[in-house]
Amino acid sequence: MDDHQRGDGGALPPIASEVLAHSPNDVVLAIDPAGTVAWVSDSCRSVMGWAPDDLIGRGALELLHPDELDRALAVIVASTQGFAPRSTARYRIRSADGSWVECDLSVAALGTPEAPGGLAVWIRLANDQLILREVVGGLLADSPVDEVLATLVDLVFSRNDVSRCTVGFTDAAGRRVAAGSELPPSLVGLASVDGDDPWARAWALGEEAILEPPAALPPGVAATAEAEGLGALWVVPVTDEVGTTVATITTWTVVGGPSPRLNTYAVTLLGQLVELVLRWRRQVHDLRHAAEHDPLTGLANRRVLDELTTPTPAAGTGPDPRHLTVLSLDLDGFKPINDTHGHAIGDRVLQVVASRLRAAVRNDDVVLRVGGDEFVVLCFDTALAEARDLADRVRHSLGQPMEVDGEALHVTTSIGLASGPAGQPGLLEQADAALYRAKTARNAVVVA
Repeated sequence: MDDHQRGDGGALPPIASEVLAHSPNDVVLAIDPAGTVAWVSDSCRSVMGWAPDDLIGRGALELLHPDELDRALAVIVASTQGFAPRSTARYRIRSADGSWVECDLSVAALGTPEAPGGLAVWIRLANDQLILREVVGGLLADSPVDEVLATLVDLVFSRNDVSRCTVGFTDAAGRRVAAGSELPPSLVGLASVDGDDPWARAWALGEEAILEPPAALPPGVAATAEAEGLGALWVVPVTDEVGTTVATITTWTVVGGPSPRLNTYAVTLLGQLVELVLRWRRQVHDLRHAAEHDPLTGLANRRVLDELTTPTPAAGTGPDPRHLTVLSLDLDGFKPINDTHGHAIGDRVLQVVASRLRAAVRNDDVVLRVGGDEFVVLCFDTALAEARDLADRVRHSLGQPMEVDGEALHVTTSIGLASGPAGQPGLLEQADAALYRAKTARNAVVVA
């Protein structure tokens, strides 16, 4: 590295060389044990407007906003006691024109506890925009939620080598999972011991917990933390707009390290972004569900039918290899129910029919409502004889009397059945043609 990049022209501290190699736009300072700026990277010209010679020899704390001094001193004390927190936090820094600029600062101790060499500090302009860009990009790309949250943790806790952070949340299948630092399940609340640990209280009561050291943890959890070299714990619930806990942020720091609360800014920012990501996921899910499901019965709609029956290559290698059997159903005698009892009763009949259909088919079968009293069942990789038995079971179930709002009603169903390779042109039309013949007989199953 050229001398003009080394501020005072002296030897470049190893940690500064490391930082500048990966983040040349960071401002790097070396502060001697007396608290005086001893070395500055030339990047301070473009970031803060200072020339290196303007800062060398000045007290480092002069650059901090007065309201930030207490937090900064806590980090300095932790570092000079032999820890290298490198915990990234937000501070206001004085620029050359006298204004205050929000920056992310990280600190590491130089030398050893026995022979302290001061501190290395590197400064980066607040990276909120970078983080938000990553979040929005991941959401728009429909990336998995755990990947978006893991990226968030990495960005917010960048260059923090004594804190390990994890976000716990509920996935689409209703399971508690975690994103971020890879920690044993018991250290992130995924393996509750007695139902009264900090994570259980965070989920149930919205309570945060700080344990320094974690003496109140169940013995098994405490032993695992000790084995991982972790000594202090902070669990913070993330709540949605109505106050319901939707995630937890777990922050551990190493044994003998600084308090997890030194990460207050990072945890607060992370909590806001986690809530945003999870709210986005919920709203996208709701919109997709509304677009793909019938609002009256909750069954999949014709859009899903088109997606499942359109020819699609398997892994780009050729036509869909699956076999598909289509059951096309139409209710017999449904129009008189609407005409006699009204559409409200007719709607309730359709809901009962949908419920009976779901109960009659198998778990892997897809049930759809594609019209007023028209339904379709898709059975993949099913032998024709088995599909015929399924059709008879459906016909028998729907033919049972039903009581709807005090009215004793009875409908039957006609079913057309067609079978062939998934995506075969005309398969739906064949099932519909078989249904037309079945309706002539009423309450019958006809195979195309």
